[in-house]
Parts: sequence; C-alpha cells; structure tokens
Amino acid sequence: MSGNIWEWTQDWYGADPSGPVTDPVQTSGTLVVYRGGDYYSSIYHLRSARRYYHTTTQRLAGVGFRLARQP
Repeated sequence: MSGNIWEWTQDWYGADPSGPVTDPVQTSGTLVVYRGGDYYSSIYHLRSARRYYHTTTQRLAGVGFRLARQP
C-alpha cells in the first residue's frame, strides 16, 4: 500500500516520552500524524515507518485513510 497516498493515522504529533515506552500514542493535539508517502514522494518517504504531521484543518491531495473491518 505504500506509495499510493499518505495514510492518516490515529496518532497526534507530540513530544516523545522521556522514559522507555512500548508503542507510544498521543491522544490529543493540533497536528495529526500520517505515514507511507504518496505517488509524488521520493523513495525516502515510501516506507510505512516514515511519519509526517500536518494540521487537521487543511486538505491535502495526497493524504487519505484506510478503512478496516473486523470480522
């Protein structure tokens, strides 16, 4: 799926915790995290580990989200 669009995640951008944490998640903020790169991205961005952030009020053509269904 990498390379189609930047994937909008549930995480909010914020400072990393000071101590050791497994899978840290921000629960609120003003900047949302997205990852994965889009069709205009360089090869450096085409990884699911590549994260970026942006405001939730501005629309971006290369950002979307993935619908998931639990059985």
